[in-house]
Amino acid sequence: MKELVKGLTEKRTPGGICVLRAHYSADPERDKPEWKERESRKYTSEGAWQREQEIVFSAGGGERLFAEILNRYGHKIVIDPETSGFRPSPHWKYFGGFDCGKANPTAALLACTDFDGIIYILREYYVPGLSPKEHVPWLKQLMGFVGTQMFADPSIFYETQAQNDGKFKAIASLYEEQGIDNLGRAPENNELLGMERILAHWMNLDKCEPTLKIVCPKARQDIAKPHYGVHNEGCPNLLWELRRARRVELTATQLATKNPSEKIVDKDNHLRDCLKYLLLTLPDTAEKTWQQKAAEAVAPMAAQHDLTSCLIRWEREKAEAEATYQPARIGRYVRLRRR
Repeated sequence: MKELVKGLTEKRTPGGICVLRAHYSADPERDKPEWKERESRKYTSEGAWQREQEIVFSAGGGERLFAEILNRYGHKIVIDPETSGFRPSPHWKYFGGFDCGKANPTAALLACTDFDGIIYILREYYVPGLSPKEHVPWLKQLMGFVGTQMFADPSIFYETQAQNDGKFKAIASLYEEQGIDNLGRAPENNELLGMERILAHWMNLDKCEPTLKIVCPKARQDIAKPHYGVHNEGCPNLLWELRRARRVELTATQLATKNPSEKIVDKDNHLRDCLKYLLLTLPDTAEKTWQQKAAEAVAPMAAQHDLTSCLIRWEREKAEAEATYQPARIGRYVRLRRR
């Protein structure tokens, strides 16, 4: 490589083709420590910064995906229910993720979204070595699990489990026989897509609030090993798994012939998979009741003691909420909505 000016280098291929490489330091406005410090905070990892801005294509092998973010912004991401007094509203939208294991733990997460689209991971289940029938009494102890839509690995809906009568059943069917009928297929199971979706909720946290938050008591936010069982107070094992998540690391010999791997190490990822399933559903924000919308609308009028306007607005909100709409056909294709 031959440096033409600062940040701009040139090389020639064996065929004589000129290849120019421009580093950000070629721009005087960017060749400053404060610019690098400010911009690097927008990246989810040091490896991502090295690959994109420093043009170090071999950077990132073996990097931890979430450890640095949790260490730097844990005070924003993790909610201690004991000191903060956090209590989710019963009017929010509740859903969850479920990952079935055999020798590995069976895991479940219960989550909710508020009216602004913020996702809160509230509780977890993390127990290894039991059959579906043995898991059910424990799963029912997870507050909110029964009756909440749980998104699970699509593979558990295939008939792959041999039975004593020679037939095969799906794992989901075995749970349904025990009264757990709220398991649904996750729309996607792509590992890299799931991890990027998690990271997308934690971008640029210097200026923005995270749109994904995890509830966990302070005393259990940094456990050294898994704590199996039902955890209605928060998600210590989820934080443990996220801190250990890393990309596959290649040796120097492998890097000589291969690009750095984006693959995620397939270990200690059961609650992480639950989180992946529920985020890949692209959950909607919670919908306010008409009473809540009406209360917000009449609040300014009530402050001015305009009770007549309050009553009129309240009745209007009620009428719109209770009205039924039917499509009215006009011509062959056009439809209008009529009350």
